[in-house]
Amino acid sequence: MSTSPLLQPLSLEEMSFMNAWLERYAGDDGISDVSALDGYLTSMLCNPNVILPSKWYPAIWGQQQPVFESRTEAQRFHALLMQLYQYNDQVLLKTPDDFQPSFYYVQDGQQDIAEPYYWCEGFMKGVQIFSWPKLPLALKTQLQKIELFGLPGNQSTLEAKTAKQIQHSVGKIKPAVLALHAYALRT
Repeated sequence: MSTSPLLQPLSLEEMSFMNAWLERYAGDDGISDVSALDGYLTSMLCNPNVILPSKWYPAIWGQQQPVFESRTEAQRFHALLMQLYQYNDQVLLKTPDDFQPSFYYVQDGQQDIAEPYYWCEGFMKGVQIFSWPKLPLALKTQLQKIELFGLPGNQSTLEAKTAKQIQHSVGKIKPAVLALHAYALRT
């Protein structure tokens, strides 16, 4: 039995294709990076309110909606967009421990260091655009773990942390997403 393409993560080639399109066509107020797009789509899945694609799709591009060069390119982009969304949706629903935000990684000696900034910025863009209902205190605390990396006002807080403290904070993002998603399912 074969697995549906929607239930597969994007390949590096597919992510590169999406990155090129986002960088080329997203306006200043749009999402210009596939990591940020992944965070943005994940925020839709964690939002207690249902956000229809007709509402969240235009925000990807901002004020400047794309003009695809061909029908084939448009279809490919939209298919990959829905694949990313559906894959995250199914993983969060069925195997949440397997969920992995699409962070960038940099090599530091022999260690890969996670850089969650773009992903968290995308997540927070979704939170800000589509107002979330008031969260219980425990979930506000979870959201703050993403806000730390996703809001520009937190730069001084991050600069005061050591590299080890930052990576410790990065490790709190996935559990925060899982808690927010579980809450969204209950409401």
